[in-house]
Amino acid sequence: MPYKLKEAAEIQAEVERLVRMHPEFVEDDPLYAVGLPIALRPPIIGGANWTMHLPGTAYETPAVIAAITDVGARWNLRSGHHAAP
Repeated sequence: MPYKLKEAAEIQAEVERLVRMHPEFVEDDPLYAVGLPIALRPPIIGGANWTMHLPGTAYETPAVIAAITDVGARWNLRSGHHAAP
């Protein structure tokens, strides 16, 4: 299935939505904060073209890892829309 092209804010919002749905989510805990995606390469078939900078140890949080993995399997960052780190 081809990846859908999305804007940085759309990807961030979807990751945040999925994080909030995770059973381990804790409101206002900085471990669950996510930033805007950052383009790694132009959108191509074969994998997500973006990553996210995460504050502190958020990258170790199962809710965040699961959300990024899920969205990364479906959506690519629209070419030319690079977020600042």
